[in-house]
Amino acid sequence: MASAIIDINNDGVEELFLGAGKSKSDGMFKFQNATLVAISGSHGITKGDVVSYGSVVLDVNKDDKQDLLITREDGCI
Repeated sequence: MASAIIDINNDGVEELFLGAGKSKSDGMFKFQNATLVAISGSHGITKGDVVSYGSVVLDVNKDDKQDLLITREDGCI
């Protein structure tokens, strides 16, 4: 299962990415009021009818912002 911790808006608060299977949307969640809450919107992440297998967070382009890489059955984004 694809999962990663990433600060998507660089506010110092980390969010949770969870990948999904075929015909399901990947999800982004935040911890709020002692529970995980889904964050609406795709945050630039698009997905076809494929499975998300794995993910990693690192600064690929060295711009001091975290990048999310996702491996899927049709490749890596």
